[in-house]
Amino acid sequence: METSSTSEIMCADDVATWLGVDRKTVYNAAARGKIPCQRLGKRVLFSRHALVSWSACESGSARRMEAQNERTTR
Repeated sequence: METSSTSEIMCADDVATWLGVDRKTVYNAAARGKIPCQRLGKRVLFSRHALVSWSACESGSARRMEAQNERTTR
């Protein structure tokens, strides 16, 4: 049996632990469309693969914004 730490599908509690944020923050981000998720009835589920891709994209965006800010403040 797979545990939630190795499962492809994650619940909000798993995502909150993985991201180091509160569960409410995960639900709010999902409701605003800021984090990839799927709804199954009342449940909000997250794909580990989609979150890894999203995280890499978000990290890249943050680095680009920092570089752009550095160039404009010189």
